[in-house]
Amino acid sequence: AHIATFVYRMRAAGAWTDIPGNNVLDNGAPWYGTHLCKDGKYVAVGCIEPHFYNMLLEGMDLDDKTLPKQMDKDKWPELRARLAAEFLKRNRDEWCEIFSPTGKYADACLSPVLSLGEVSTHPHMASRGIIRKGPGGEKDVIPGP
Repeated sequence: AHIATFVYRMRAAGAWTDIPGNNVLDNGAPWYGTHLCKDGKYVAVGCIEPHFYNMLLEGMDLDDKTLPKQMDKDKWPELRARLAAEFLKRNRDEWCEIFSPTGKYADACLSPVLSLGEVSTHPHMASRGIIRKGPGGEKDVIPGP
């Protein structure tokens, strides 16, 4: 099997185009991609399924009745603009607190987009212990098995 099997099948069914940024998984969908926050940092959102999308809207305090339908591709630019405006109201870390992996809105599938300098101190990465000091004191990743 190949990782692109899903995409080829979607393309064959007419649900994927060769135009970048026009599909669900290539930042075309406003609820599957990255969004700029108030502090100039980004969050990544990946809420394809309706339950996860609804959690995103709830956590952002948005009423789905005032927004275009999630799967109405013709309205994605409008939905993207509405989500973008909301994300600009808070800093990245504030959004991450709202959508904490242990919180009420964890299912929204929102996470921080980290700089390389932030990766080693992020709780998930720190708990895995895969970033270490290299021979010259620089940060390095331990080799995989």
